[in-house]
Parts: sequence; C-alpha cells; structure tokens
Amino acid sequence: MGKILITGAAGYLGAAVFEALKLRPGVARFTGRLEDIQPAALDCDLVVHCAGALRHRTDDLQRCNVDGTRRLLEGLPPACRMIYISSKSVYLSNDSESLTEDAPLAPFDAYGKSKQFAEQLVMAGDRPWIILRSGTLFGLGVDNPGITFPSKAMRDFFDRREVTLFDPDVIHDYLYVRDLAMLIAGFVFRKEGWNEVYNVAGPPRSLHQLIQAVADRVEMIQGHKPVVRKVPGGTPWINRLDSSKLEKVAGAIQYTDDASVVALLGEYLKRSIRAAGC
Repeated sequence: MGKILITGAAGYLGAAVFEALKLRPGVARFTGRLEDIQPAALDCDLVVHCAGALRHRTDDLQRCNVDGTRRLLEGLPPACRMIYISSKSVYLSNDSESLTEDAPLAPFDAYGKSKQFAEQLVMAGDRPWIILRSGTLFGLGVDNPGITFPSKAMRDFFDRREVTLFDPDVIHDYLYVRDLAMLIAGFVFRKEGWNEVYNVAGPPRSLHQLIQAVADRVEMIQGHKPVVRKVPGGTPWINRLDSSKLEKVAGAIQYTDDASVVALLGEYLKRSIRAAGC
C-alpha cells in the first residue's frame, strides 16, 4: 500500500481512523496546519482527509474546509489517492425520507457549502478519489465523546438536568464514529470503487428510544432516574442517507449495537466526572 497520511488525526473521527490503522506499516498523522502546506511537499500514496472546521466554527470554514483542502491537494504527489470525508449537509433538505447520492445538492448553511466546495476541489483533479458523505457521528471516539445530542444528553443526565425531546419522535441515522473509522480503514486497501461518491449512515433509529437508552444507562450508573420531558414541536421527518450504493461495493455495513455504544459513552463520562471531582 505504501505511505498513508491521515489529516485531522487529533480530532473526533481522525483519531478513530488512526486508531484503526496505526498497526499498519507506513501510517502517519499529519500534524501541521493545512493552510501551511507547500506545493509538492508531502510524501504519501494515500491520504484520508478528515480534517476540517465544524459547523459552529463559522470563522474557520473557508480557511480550513476550502482553502485547507486546496493546499492539501497541491501538496500531494500526482498519483496520491484521496479519501475525503464529507457530510450530508451538502444535500438539499426536503421532506423526502432518504437521500441517495443523486439527490440535489443545495446546502442550507455555510458549513454545508464549504464541504460541497471541498468536494468539487477533490473531484476536479486527476488523482483517484473517494468521497464519503457521512451522517451525524456519535458515541465515544478515542477519549472523545463528541459534541452531538446523545453525548450532551448523557452529560445532562449525569448532572441531574432534564433533557427535552420534541414530539412527534423522529428517525435519525446517527453513525457510531468507530464504525465509520473501520469502514474507512477498509476502503484504504480496496482497489475498486474509486472516483465515486458514497453515502454512509447508521441504521434508522428512534431518537426517543436512543435517548431513553442513554437515560437508562445513567440510572444504572448513578442510581437516580433521569428526567426526559417531551414537548410538542419539531418536525415529523428528518432527512436520512441511503447507503445502498456503498453496500453494493463494500458489503453490509457492520454496526455496533446501541447498547454497547451507550455503555462505552457512560463509562467514559463517569470516569471524566470523577476525575474532575464533580
């Protein structure tokens, strides 16, 4: 395979990808800043591009997601392959139940626009590429619980704060961060399926049931019953990704069961709270 470079290896997904690949020879973390990369300065045969600014870092979206991707591409050898981790935020949000890779692209915010523009940069070159449009990640990464709603809800339950859910319930496609990391690790060594865009999402799951599982785990750990308050509002639907194209190439996605994901997250937060003396 040669040399494999992982960007964003200190972040939520990138660290999990490095963990999945670190025992392979030639795997390295990119530790600099993307915008500082000089043309033709990198020596690798494949790059897994996980680095980028998240939605709440609005001032960094252009610099990290767009300009950083451009500088990375300029720094790579011509034949270096790229796996780029994009987002379902590039799609047009509508009332359809699921989104295929052919669904219209019309990001609703600056984050989605930055990811779409980065995709265009990746596809414009001559090197082989794969773009994975991911659903929302959750669960415990490498000593990182993420900042998505399930981890926030668990922390609130530990702190004896109630969590509000909207009725009606919605079906999400949350994807466990380590499941995506393992899937990416598999693609690193695949010879077929390149120059394609793939959706990758977790299984359809009830948000209410997932948060109830989080509450039950906290009750098991702490002994008090967390409070979940349900109020009318929200939307009866949420766009989910159709991953059938990916499964035709890579086979059925291996999902970690929710009970295991919630248990790992609960033990991590319990240790963190005790270490902080809370």
